[in-house]
Amino acid sequence: DVWGGRGEKYEFLDESDIATVKWSKLDLVEECLFFVPKNFVRCEEYKKEGFGLTELFLNYNSGVQTKRDRTTIRFSAREMEEVVADFLNLPENQIRDKYSLPEDGRDWKIRSAQNDLRENDYSIERTLYRPFDTRYTVYTGNAKGFVAYPRAKTNDSIVSRTNLQVLFPRNIPERREFSDIFVSDRIADLHAVSSQTYCAPLYLYAENGRRESNLNGRIVDSLESVAGPVAPELVFDYVYAVLHSSNYREKYEELLKIDFPRVPYPKDGKRFHRLASLGGELREIHLLESPRVGRFVTTYPVSGSDRVEKVSYGEKKVFINSEQYFGNVSKAVRDFRIGNYLPVEKWLKDRKGRELTGAEIERYQKIIAAIHETIRITGKIDRLV
Repeated sequence: DVWGGRGEKYEFLDESDIATVKWSKLDLVEECLFFVPKNFVRCEEYKKEGFGLTELFLNYNSGVQTKRDRTTIRFSAREMEEVVADFLNLPENQIRDKYSLPEDGRDWKIRSAQNDLRENDYSIERTLYRPFDTRYTVYTGNAKGFVAYPRAKTNDSIVSRTNLQVLFPRNIPERREFSDIFVSDRIADLHAVSSQTYCAPLYLYAENGRRESNLNGRIVDSLESVAGPVAPELVFDYVYAVLHSSNYREKYEELLKIDFPRVPYPKDGKRFHRLASLGGELREIHLLESPRVGRFVTTYPVSGSDRVEKVSYGEKKVFINSEQYFGNVSKAVRDFRIGNYLPVEKWLKDRKGRELTGAEIERYQKIIAAIHETIRITGKIDRLV
């Protein structure tokens, strides 16, 4: 297994001999048969002592897949309303030119998007596009319409409902640590945290508005045998806490990379409730609902255009242009990862060329506070896991 640039690889091959290379013998383990060394020493306990997220949640699905993000995802509801008006009123060729749209694909066509809006009820919905990055799209629930795959199976229970959903991956790249867990109370994009983000709602809603838990009763019974009666939210928060534990992530590092995450049963009721409490704090922080995210740890001291031109970092400052910056941003916060992304950088870089509004400046400071609090709370979780 040779890492590096092409030149380095050619050099290695040129100077090496099959008889003299220091080979490593692989112990191939079914079912996956990886061709790189893996540490599966804890595999048995990982599988036997807990439950998988796809076992706990009866219904789950991939996140929303638009196929045309630059057109069908917008930063504000007003911008989205303008797009809808164009699709309802302009001819196909003008829409293609105005939005620089490529040729139609199998799963998304301009005419299909227009017909979807004209023939069906639609709503403009907030969507979690990336960690902490809420934008707007249109939802009809129909596939291959304005949105290619709206995942109505689960999102009908999210749109205009009071609900939560946990976001998680099935697998992650070999050379990256597991950190692909987040929460949303809105529909979430396919790439919200991972290359393929899966979403599992806490509740399922019937057409008459009646809701029921989306949790596996057998697993809930097992939890209640240890912790006593537990509401669905407590189970959600317990899972959320454990999967944010760096101790847990390190212990099962290899196993968390190759399949849907699993969570151990609690050792006792006291520990379950303490972890659920910390998970609840994390959940509120990540939804930016906790009062703690309003206690800014950053500054934004220089007035100016507020235009994001070039994002850079130095001396605990995140610059958005040559003059303006967010101050007091620690390296630990800047380097904090959620799945594929570093939110401190990603959120700003996605707004390059835009002028930040007052609400956006405030939101970014809340994101910094949220990450700061996450680091603090995960330290508490690690003492329990």
